[in-house]
Amino acid sequence: MKTKVLFLEEVHDVLAQRLSEAGYDCSHDYDCDDSELSERYSSVFGIVLRSRMVLTRSVLETLPHLRFIARSGSGLENIDLEAASELKIEVFSSPEGNRDAVAEHVIGMLLTIMNRLHLADTEVKSGAWNREINRGNELRGKTIGIIGYGQMGSALAHKLTGFGVNILALDKFPTSNVSSFIRDHIITDLDN
Repeated sequence: MKTKVLFLEEVHDVLAQRLSEAGYDCSHDYDCDDSELSERYSSVFGIVLRSRMVLTRSVLETLPHLRFIARSGSGLENIDLEAASELKIEVFSSPEGNRDAVAEHVIGMLLTIMNRLHLADTEVKSGAWNREINRGNELRGKTIGIIGYGQMGSALAHKLTGFGVNILALDKFPTSNVSSFIRDHIITDLDN
């Protein structure tokens, strides 16, 4: 009998393909809720999910054969990490997956706000053009604060360096493996 991996949400097909090639039996159940999980899949070895379901201690304790949880995405807030560790369940995430898309979206929103694009667009569509009211502001020379300097925050900082901004970054878990390129562009001495 093959070891079963349960996909609770749709993720990229390559994961199921590679797991199958490695000898795992991949099942998909996108409607199962946490109360049905142990009833239907008590022998599951791995779970793949995004954010639809919360895997609490009480849920994890009902899955005695579970050895890994793969979270497609950056956050792990829907998994009881302490319980998983105690139950010897490895937890994996893929925080790098959408970091560039998130950084680009933030920059798009920042440019929209700084240049009053939404307001100006709405006014022009209604036949008005208020040039002085809708005059934008350039990013160059501005200071941008980034709270959280993990995958998303560092990708944003990297993309912002081309705009000539000053970057302040704050992270609860500072790391020394920040690229030198980014380190050279971030103000880290908040006392000055």
